[in-house]
Amino acid sequence: MTRVKVSTIVNCPIEKAFKYTVDFNNLAERHPEVDYSKQTSKGSVGEETTFDVEITSGKRKEKMHFVIKEYEPPYRAVLDGNGPTQRIVDEFIFTEVTEGTKISVTTDLTFKGSMKLIGVFIGPFLKRGTQKAVRSLAEALENLSHERFV
Repeated sequence: MTRVKVSTIVNCPIEKAFKYTVDFNNLAERHPEVDYSKQTSKGSVGEETTFDVEITSGKRKEKMHFVIKEYEPPYRAVLDGNGPTQRIVDEFIFTEVTEGTKISVTTDLTFKGSMKLIGVFIGPFLKRGTQKAVRSLAEALENLSHERFV
């Protein structure tokens, strides 16, 4: 397993930052490696909500299924994603700070099958990818209009 921790501060109220971040329906518009994301369960976003996500990493595409395993608005959420060659667990922690909201992300990546062999070498690439994704999230939160969160 490879673990990466990244954080950012956004000028956005904690409730709005939480709601936008945990709703993976908008993941494709804010994550550079996500081509598609859609909620597959019924109802509003909360614990046990599921999403189908398609990720492109280099020349490789992979369909993944994410489940919100822990949902503690507006402070913490854990999403667990499974695909044919990997499992990704993302923990998001939200903290109110003077400048707005601090978002701390911990990503655990575990490869499956023959992909386990490259797991040892993937750490630096995962860290760069996670940093890029968190920067994109911060930009999206900063740029979204206030009406988006109503």
